[in-house]
Amino acid sequence: MARRGNLPHNLTPEVATRNFIKGINKGLLKTFSKMGISTLQSYRGAQVFEAIGLNKDLVDAYFAGTTSRLEGIGLDVLARESQMKHEHAISAHHGFETDLATGGSYH
Repeated sequence: MARRGNLPHNLTPEVATRNFIKGINKGLLKTFSKMGISTLQSYRGAQVFEAIGLNKDLVDAYFAGTTSRLEGIGLDVLARESQMKHEHAISAHHGFETDLATGGSYH
């Protein structure tokens, strides 16, 4: 955003990066607290979730030990979707085109 000039003049890329990290940390803390997780260490490896919509190979490779009863997409589809969103994010935009597509009916 800094390279495109989309940041306010008084906001440096360094400050924007710090603000982003602070926001992510606050969001994670809020999520963890709602799940009853008090520290990051207790979250790591806790397996408090189930993978839904990911195929067995992907779950076994990146989420070892995670339950996954409903299979779905693989790494190739995730990579393709990520690349498409990245290309959209760095392309030139015109006013109304600044929001990323939700990617489906549920979000």
